[in-house]
Amino acid sequence: MESKESNARERDIFSKLIKSLRSARNLTQQEFAQFFKPKVTAQAIGLWERGESFPARKHWQTLADLSEMDLGQFYEYVGVGSTSDSNILDDVLLKIKSLSPEQLETVSQVLVDQSSRLGASSRRINQQHLKWLKKGVEAWNKWRHKNPDIIPQLAGLDLNQENCLDLNGFNLDYANLAEIEGSMISLDDASLIKANLTQAKLSHTSFNRANLREATLEGSELSEIHLDYANLDQVNLTGAEIQNSWLREANLEAADLQHTKITDTYFTKSRLVSVNFQGAILQFCDFTEVNFNEASLENVTMLDCTIYGISTWNTQTTGATFEKLHISSLGRDRFPIDDLVLAPTIYLHRQNQPYIQGFIRQVELETKVLELAIILVKRYGEYSQTEDFRIYRNIDVNAIGEPGGYYQVLQKENNLTVTYQPDYHQTQVFFDETQKERDLLCIGEGVIESAVKQYDIDNLQKLSQWEEKRQSYRFHQLSEVLKQIFKTQKANNLTDDNYHVEVIKDEVILTTNSELKFELMRAKINKDRWTRVSSSLTENVVNHFKQLQEERIRRY
Repeated sequence: MESKESNARERDIFSKLIKSLRSARNLTQQEFAQFFKPKVTAQAIGLWERGESFPARKHWQTLADLSEMDLGQFYEYVGVGSTSDSNILDDVLLKIKSLSPEQLETVSQVLVDQSSRLGASSRRINQQHLKWLKKGVEAWNKWRHKNPDIIPQLAGLDLNQENCLDLNGFNLDYANLAEIEGSMISLDDASLIKANLTQAKLSHTSFNRANLREATLEGSELSEIHLDYANLDQVNLTGAEIQNSWLREANLEAADLQHTKITDTYFTKSRLVSVNFQGAILQFCDFTEVNFNEASLENVTMLDCTIYGISTWNTQTTGATFEKLHISSLGRDRFPIDDLVLAPTIYLHRQNQPYIQGFIRQVELETKVLELAIILVKRYGEYSQTEDFRIYRNIDVNAIGEPGGYYQVLQKENNLTVTYQPDYHQTQVFFDETQKERDLLCIGEGVIESAVKQYDIDNLQKLSQWEEKRQSYRFHQLSEVLKQIFKTQKANNLTDDNYHVEVIKDEVILTTNSELKFELMRAKINKDRWTRVSSSLTENVVNHFKQLQEERIRRY
């Protein structure tokens, strides 16, 4: 009878409380349900509010937080209402004695959580959890499966003292294993996803094929540890010390190893993509065939390590110190190097001269095409004053000889592209593999890429020579015409429907009157002498001003 009255009182208290909390936050039942972990449904919230059931104790901490109470105050509230004369501790102890083993697990979890909130020591072992751990892998994993919401509390556990040496295949996901200690422990094939091993001290311990994804081993001390084939994706090893260990073919993608100190450790064929090694000290380690792509090695110190066959695409090494890096497939060699990123190139230079000569040749072609492209676009290209870009494109398809074609150079700020388009009026281009639309060179965001052939260099050189001859002649003609016009009209500017010419300080500038306002010519003036800076003059432009001069002569 007393139990029924107590349950009725609790349902009434929870009904009023939950309605009040939800109303104060102006939330729907579905939105209010999102506060709870493990999750509850909107239907469950409705049952609580109607007093048809009340929340399981695993949800009481959440309700206490929402009510801005500590757990003790909340137990008083739901257990004995606002009666101040009740002995809270006696009431709680009385309730505990009547709980089932499963309910005791929940109370134990709450006590540990509350201790953590109050700043209690992390070296707290739940004896019930330890008891299950000692029953072996089958019993432990069944218990974990049956109680997925319980986080094992084994912080500070001395594995040797408790004779917990064989933990192969154990499900230790999310477990609190902070400050555990042990030697000669076997955790092969164990699952420790998001487990807390902060400041763990382990030696001669095996984690082969274990899953430590997103686990925390911050500040841990690990000696002679086997982690071959282990999954350490996004693991936190910040400030850890690792020595004489094995992490062969392990996955450490996006792992945090900032300020770690690692010595005499094998990482052979491991995946270290996007790993953060900032400030780490790595000594006498074997990184043979390791993938360092996208990794951060900024301010790292790497000394006397083997790096044969590494991959370093977009690896960041600002402020790093590299000394005695061995690139031989046989391990340590007579001539170590001091540059991680250049290691593959240096190895190629040592082992296969023809390949490195081909690489050097490609760099030379790239350098030359860039040099010619800048000459063409700056000296002979058009400049849009409104959009701030330069463009060059050869007008005469035959300027480079048969079968002809068009080269275009486009420059805007620090970006530059060079492209080629064949002359599709020529039938033979459809049967010539070299006559395809191609990107020769691209510079963008500090990256330069190219696919240049020697005949491109030859063609661009022809264009440069051809443009110089053509522009020099046209500039001479136009400058003489403009001088006469300025002299006749006694003014240093000229505007019509198509063009605008103006002298600004010691320069004369010719632009179009189009929307993009292209600059077609710029020249320096020194007394009566004009020196060309850049020009992209066509015969039509020159003839336009010649006709204008003739009209003015007839008029005056």
